Amino acid sequence: MPFYTLKEIFVNPNGGDESGTPVSSAGDVNGDGFNDLIISASYADFNGNYSGQSYVIFGAATTLPNITLALNSTTVTENGSLNLLYTLTRTGDTTNALAVNFSVSGTALNITDYRQRGASSFNGTTGTSFFAANSSTAVLTIDPINDIYFSPETDKTVEIAIASGTGYTIGTAIPLTGTILNDDGDSGDNILNGSSGNDILNGFAGNDILLCR
Repeated sequence: MPFYTLKEIFVNPNGGDESGTPVSSAGDVNGDGFNDLIISASYADFNGNYSGQSYVIFGAATTLPNITLALNSTTVTENGSLNLLYTLTRTGDTTNALAVNFSVSGTALNITDYRQRGASSFNGTTGTSFFAANSSTAVLTIDPINDIYFSPETDKTVEIAIASGTGYTIGTAIPLTGTILNDDGDSGDNILNGSSGNDILNGFAGNDILLCR
């Protein structure tokens, strides 16, 4: 903690000590494993002679914000209206902006199968999201891209997991997986699944089954 911040904490000056001025580290005075500070209050005037006063401020553990991850839906279609929304939530102090790292995996490819919005950096395998000052949430949007050429392919997955970083602890330790459902058939018999949004399913030839959720 910066010294000037500690100075602002002392709001009950005694004898005109003007809250005091940080001087130096006192080491671990009380043996609790945290370093302490010596504060000098040179203007303290308890007897009329500006005799001064000294204080020891005991250090303590800092509680870091805890970051959790939630997903709005486990499935979306390539050509649907629904996106995968990964919401990061922090508990604790939200006063300052905070950068949180995450990892990206799965069979879906950035730019080819989806575009992302909301992350300050994103390369398809790792990324960073920022919490604005006084905000408790940050949202990463995965927007599926419809095929340019209709062709049979498998469903694709996107896995997002909170990664380690500075200034926070991880509350959701496992990755959350969203699936982008293929909505294009081929010349054979196909079963195509829709999501809860507005979908366009292309069965083409064959005896196709189109399932809407």
